[in-house]
Amino acid sequence: MERIILATTSSHRVQAFANLRYDFDAEGSGVDEKFVKRPSNPGELVLLLSRMKACRVADKYKDKSSIVVGFDSVAYHDKKILEKPLSKEEAFVRLVNLSGNRGRFYTGIHIVDISTGRCVSEIAKTEFTLRRLDEGDILDYLDLDSSFSSYALGFNPNRGLSSIFIQEINGSYNNILYGLPLERMPVLLERVCNNNHGTNKLDRKA
Repeated sequence: MERIILATTSSHRVQAFANLRYDFDAEGSGVDEKFVKRPSNPGELVLLLSRMKACRVADKYKDKSSIVVGFDSVAYHDKKILEKPLSKEEAFVRLVNLSGNRGRFYTGIHIVDISTGRCVSEIAKTEFTLRRLDEGDILDYLDLDSSFSSYALGFNPNRGLSSIFIQEINGSYNNILYGLPLERMPVLLERVCNNNHGTNKLDRKA
């Protein structure tokens, strides 16, 4: 049976993926995401970066029977790609701008079966609307919760004050919550690792 390697250092994605009960490991790819002439389209960007991450890790295990999964996520609002905020000040401005507005959250997924060379890619797009936020709530959240820097949106939608920031979600809830459309993963893994005889090469824990 093949093992799964997640090309990520995100603890949120790792914890979420564990719910699928697959045996897996996780390691960072070391890909430089700030290269020149990156795509300005958010869907194209996350798909490219997820592929770069998966392929970088896959290159380390060319002689192994492994399936590598790469991810990348960004938010998009007011014709701007929003990546991880680098400071509380940047996160504050971002949340003020998003307050009462609609945005989109994109996650690219790229899966490589090293033993066969077969690849599967997909983009998950989730629309979200933030309620009208009180600036005091934003400041209280940023003072109390340092995990904001883990999210392209600038907050953790499953913790503390920020759990009431989102008013509406259209699309994958898991995509917003974890940067991983968890409900799509069994489908994509089955697609990439089923051989010509229809036999799945992955086992789940009991």
